[in-house]
Amino acid sequence: MALTAINPVDGSELARYDEASAEDVAAAIDRGHDAFLEWRERPLSERCDLLRALAATLRANKADLAREATLEMGKILREAEGEVEKSAVFCEYYADNAERLLTPEVIEDGGAVENYV
Repeated sequence: MALTAINPVDGSELARYDEASAEDVAAAIDRGHDAFLEWRERPLSERCDLLRALAATLRANKADLAREATLEMGKILREAEGEVEKSAVFCEYYADNAERLLTPEVIEDGGAVENYV
């Protein structure tokens, strides 16, 4: 069985994707775990730099990405361009605020156990 991507505006077929086998899924999970083990060792500054580079790449490819979103979702082009920009802004937000957001916050609840987020 295959998954078919359909243009919601005119019903035309955009692409067809083969169903993943159990082995495909297991391999993808293994690759994801391996990537996690590698990425958790990368310095935060490097990860933030990569997020900023992703924001720049999104903006550099905004027209193509917006056209693709328009085909796949039936969005008007201006809205799709806005979504690409929003994604770039999110990348920059997390790059600029990562250290603060990842700092554990202790929650005082009067109990004997330390709680934190």
